[in-house]
Amino acid sequence: MCDRAALLRTVIAHPDDDTPRLVYADWLDDHGEADRAELIRVQCELARAPARARRRVLRGWEAELLEAHGGGWAAPALGAHAPRFAPPVWDRGFVSACAILESGRAAALDLFAAHPVRKLCYVVGNDRLGEVATFRPLGRVETLVVSTSALVEREVARFCRGRRFGRLTSLQFVTRWPVAPEVRERLVGRFGPRVTFRRHRR
Repeated sequence: MCDRAALLRTVIAHPDDDTPRLVYADWLDDHGEADRAELIRVQCELARAPARARRRVLRGWEAELLEAHGGGWAAPALGAHAPRFAPPVWDRGFVSACAILESGRAAALDLFAAHPVRKLCYVVGNDRLGEVATFRPLGRVETLVVSTSALVEREVARFCRGRRFGRLTSLQFVTRWPVAPEVRERLVGRFGPRVTFRRHRR
């Protein structure tokens, strides 16, 4: 007999496979969480691109389920630690993308333990950038967006020493201030074409 934690580990280990998700949906049904199970099944069917009429029905169910429960299902511990500008993105019944503030680092561990998050926006102070590289679940992240006011050379050096970038395919820094040439060079030297830079919209 599988427990919740074991089933979630399988979902997280195989993010492209619907089967573990649907097995977990059956488990949820058996344990009184029918709405959560229904979201998984609805979004898995949507991912298979059904006919237009069916898709319209599924989108309606999806919207109702997320409006009623989405906040609680996406780890309520995040609370005020999740930026309002970037709500979690749901894909096939689980959060696939989210944003966190530095203050929500500990609470985000609960989210990553229950969802196969692949894209993360991390909002951090310019004097704490190096801490981003030590965030334990970062090893599962494929797309990382780091939002900060400025890239400070000392903190960039700490960030570049990180060892949790094994799955990273895209890294973007969004800053308020221009990036110094030597800082840009260091980051491009470490991450190559995976890294890009963008300024905050004013």
